[in-house]
Amino acid sequence: AKEADLRQVTHAIPFRFDSGERLENLKVLTEYLAQTMPESTTSVCEEGPHAYGNAVRCTHYRHIANDKDYGHKTFLVNRIADTCETAVFIACDVDVLVPINQLRQATALILSGEADMVFPFDGSCYDLPRSAAPVLTASPDLATSSISPDLRPFVLGRRAYNVGSCVVWSLEAFRSIGMENETFKAWGAHDGEILGRALKLGLNVARVPGAVYHLDHPRPYHGGLEQYAVTNRQEHDKVMTMSTERLRVYVEGEMNRSHLEA
Repeated sequence: AKEADLRQVTHAIPFRFDSGERLENLKVLTEYLAQTMPESTTSVCEEGPHAYGNAVRCTHYRHIANDKDYGHKTFLVNRIADTCETAVFIACDVDVLVPINQLRQATALILSGEADMVFPFDGSCYDLPRSAAPVLTASPDLATSSISPDLRPFVLGRRAYNVGSCVVWSLEAFRSIGMENETFKAWGAHDGEILGRALKLGLNVARVPGAVYHLDHPRPYHGGLEQYAVTNRQEHDKVMTMSTERLRVYVEGEMNRSHLEA
């Protein structure tokens, strides 16, 4: 396989502080990327009333002050994409670690033109206990057996064949389909919507073998903000039932128009 040029990679990490453990996960992820993919760019975009992540190890950091009662991941990912200058754009959940060889394979698929959107894992995700965080910070190596002697599948209501966690994009293709749909707030349904939208608009989607790892953390919102679940699902279903022609009009016009306030 063609060697991936990691200088052409930007890691986009959206962040909202809701616990000390979540901030520690951000530190683990940024340290992991700095040591395993030092040629690449890491961009953190944080929202909330205060800046907590400004001391992490990254190339670019931006804080957007707001008083939202939810994490607006789709909005934050798009703000990073707005100014991205690399050919490969990797949208990373702050709690997810992907083995470096899988990220390299996914990047190579994008740069070779073989794919427009790549999941750098086969859909399986394993939960890491809190004890893994300090070990990974000191030595970011997912092959280290001491990080987790007792791996367990990470489910939490997710489908077995995960389509979230981390997505490797051609930036050009990501922009061509309208980027993330900012109608989606908090969590739920946005991963499936953007995959469905990408397929309907003709993108080539691929997967790389191997698992990813999720760093455990408390969930102050009791597993999610249920008040947004209904509108998220409605938006998902609306997009999925559109014709390709109607979807193109939606993407080019109204999809994110009301969410470009910052």
